[in-house]
Amino acid sequence: MANDKKTPVDIVALQSKVWLTPEEAAKYMSLSRRQVDILRTKGTPNNGTLPFSQIGKSIFIRRTNIDKYLTEHEVKSAV
Repeated sequence: MANDKKTPVDIVALQSKVWLTPEEAAKYMSLSRRQVDILRTKGTPNNGTLPFSQIGKSIFIRRTNIDKYLTEHEVKSAV
């Protein structure tokens, strides 16, 4: 019988990488690949886009840029 559960993401392995593919970035941020593409190309309203590098058709996102982007978009509690 096939296992329908998704395999767990090895966050430790992703944290040790400098450059992530869009698929790895999606796993790292718990987003869909499409959401990562939107952040990369369009960003969010009134905010910048997620920086990336492109070599040919291959796209790479620096993990530290993901961490910085998430920190800059952190919502502070009003409590």
